[in-house]
Amino acid sequence: MKHVLFLTISLVLFSCSAKAKNNPTNANQPSGEQTYAVIVGALEWTDQYLPPFEKRNRKDEELYNLLKTTGVDENNIVFLKDQEATLKSIKENMKTILQKTTTGSHFIFYYAGHGMHEKGKYYFANYDIVTTNPSETGLDLDIIANIISNNFKGERVTLWADCCYSGGLETTAETISKKGFKTCALTSATATNTSTGNWTYSQALIDCLKGEAMMDRNNDGNITMNEMAGEVKDAMKFRERQLNTFATFNLDADKTIISYVSGKMNRSDKEVGSYVFAMHKGKWEVARVIGKTNGEYDCEFYFYCDKESKTVSPQKVRKPHFIQHKVGASVKVEWDKKWYDATITKADGDFYYITYAGYDKSYDEWVLYDRIRTGSEPKVQVLWEGQYYSADLLEKNGAQSYVHYDTYDYTWDEWTDSKNIK
Repeated sequence: MKHVLFLTISLVLFSCSAKAKNNPTNANQPSGEQTYAVIVGALEWTDQYLPPFEKRNRKDEELYNLLKTTGVDENNIVFLKDQEATLKSIKENMKTILQKTTTGSHFIFYYAGHGMHEKGKYYFANYDIVTTNPSETGLDLDIIANIISNNFKGERVTLWADCCYSGGLETTAETISKKGFKTCALTSATATNTSTGNWTYSQALIDCLKGEAMMDRNNDGNITMNEMAGEVKDAMKFRERQLNTFATFNLDADKTIISYVSGKMNRSDKEVGSYVFAMHKGKWEVARVIGKTNGEYDCEFYFYCDKESKTVSPQKVRKPHFIQHKVGASVKVEWDKKWYDATITKADGDFYYITYAGYDKSYDEWVLYDRIRTGSEPKVQVLWEGQYYSADLLEKNGAQSYVHYDTYDYTWDEWTDSKNIK
């Protein structure tokens, strides 16, 4: 068993603190501190072990353009794209932008690309990294912390990361905060987990920055940093099956307003805004309910970097369910289609932190129920549309049983009447 590299997209959010709970300027973004930003988007590398990623509709560039239209002066923002994103260029441009900062200002760092860790150190893959020697050639997260700590003259630093092991930025934010700065790290994954290859995380940030009404959870016309964190958490959990990281230091995230919203959501139906499984082209796909039309579900799907909307009948919609486990339990955990003995050491909502028997702690990770088995699940046959299928019985609730079908993924897990089981 060994970890692999996935697409990583690390972001630093543009957000402004504001005391008002309304929109005094009738603009999308709140006015406030002057913002400076360095955005790094590396989707190709010189190292043959790092595969390039599709550049269609790339969200790092969309974020860069969005920031320029929502209050970041063009002279205060740099976008280093692909071959421009060398280690030397990143460090030099960070220093240049940081030295422009002033009292009370806000600094943003953004990275898109691959992420990796080795011997307890975390790295973002600059264009010219050598993966066999990241300590000498890679963008060590300690480098980010040191450059910001030694050059920033402002008040607040925001680090947003969507990358493998991106939760390592929590330590970066904490280090910077010890200099007296207000800091935030919001990442797509934890420090122990790989990350999705999709742009889901980045899209959630962009939607919040745009002030989309769906992101305004309490419907008060403002999107706060806490609301943005909630949006990212749910998007990553339901769409990508991974736990993210959110940490603040010296900062009240509930009073930090990210954007103002035009209009309000009709939230009379509690299902609006929730995530479901919906049938799409013969497959169950994760979707978000963005409305209801005559009892049917208006669903928004997300595929790599594109949204797609479709109205789906109630018969083709399923609500997600998560099996609960106990901390301390000995279980089997699936990794790369094989099952390994493991122990649950802690929990975070529906996520469980596990350690593998016989492996060091560098392999510890957060997982959902679909990768966990107790070993005592009954093997059953389930009747579905006139035919019996082999399945694991995961949970019983009265006359209902929750089952997982062999050779099918978790999207097919469902509640069925116990009379359908033999």
